[in-house]
Amino acid sequence: MQRLTTRRFKPKARHRNLTSFTTAKKSGTNHEGPKQTRPYSRRSLRVRPGVTHGYLREADGTLTFPIDYPGAVDTHLFGINDKGWMVGDFVDTEGVTHGLFLSSPTRFVVLDAPGSSYTVLSAINNQGTICGYYDDFD
Repeated sequence: MQRLTTRRFKPKARHRNLTSFTTAKKSGTNHEGPKQTRPYSRRSLRVRPGVTHGYLREADGTLTFPIDYPGAVDTHLFGINDKGWMVGDFVDTEGVTHGLFLSSPTRFVVLDAPGSSYTVLSAINNQGTICGYYDDFD
């Protein structure tokens, strides 16, 4: 984990702040609400074009990265609840997108819709209810 200095600026989106940060060979953008007091996960750390890694940025600026499903080509994190449980997806070496649940940055559970080769988990609430979407390509 690494603590970073960040800068804030106000985008056009209503009630949102953007925090940009940079680490060695990595950069990211953090979209957050006006009262960010809990951990925040997003997906936009890029080491090189076309490769995406998940990360966790705490409200105090502490950054945990990369958060990658083992063997994944890309890992995307889209949602986190107050317990620190995160959801997102990862792309395997065959190009299949799988739903991903994390109870911590190193504990992964794959959740795929039956028969789907494209499952994304996009949000999780404090009760653990997850929403997302899938495509069965039929």
